[in-house]
Amino acid sequence: MIKLIQLLPTEPDLTSLQTLSASCHEYLSQQEGKPVDAAFAAEFFKYRPGDCPPENKIVLGIYYKELLIGVFELFVHYPSTDTLNLGLMVIDPAFRGQGFGQMAYHLLDAWTLVRNMTTIRLGVLLWNNDGLRFWEKLGFRKTGEIKQYLQHQFYVLQKSRQII
Repeated sequence: MIKLIQLLPTEPDLTSLQTLSASCHEYLSQQEGKPVDAAFAAEFFKYRPGDCPPENKIVLGIYYKELLIGVFELFVHYPSTDTLNLGLMVIDPAFRGQGFGQMAYHLLDAWTLVRNMTTIRLGVLLWNNDGLRFWEKLGFRKTGEIKQYLQHQFYVLQKSRQII
């Protein structure tokens, strides 16, 4: 039904990501503190935490049929080798509330375990109550950390699993 495909900072992936970001402009503009502009997709591929090596950033597209409906921004083996840091998950508003986010997460969960990452960490902006409920429903728990991203603060959530 859905699949994850790695996106690259080349055409046609840049165009697809730019189209998705325009659809998700309400959330992304709030998060970034500025309107989504024509350079968003290209800048998205470049951003990473300062101490994260460039090769540790992966962007996975969430596809339904042949349509890009969402994206995961991933920092693999960061900040430790057994950890995936999920920088962003966004789903096109037209596909929200239909289970696509949960299905995509379950694919990502399997993807991480195959790559020997047993811990997933992510941030949820303090004002994003829907996002917090979504991740807690999937088994994520607050670590007690509150961090800063641009002008916003976010809860750090984490989930650890075992490789069987």
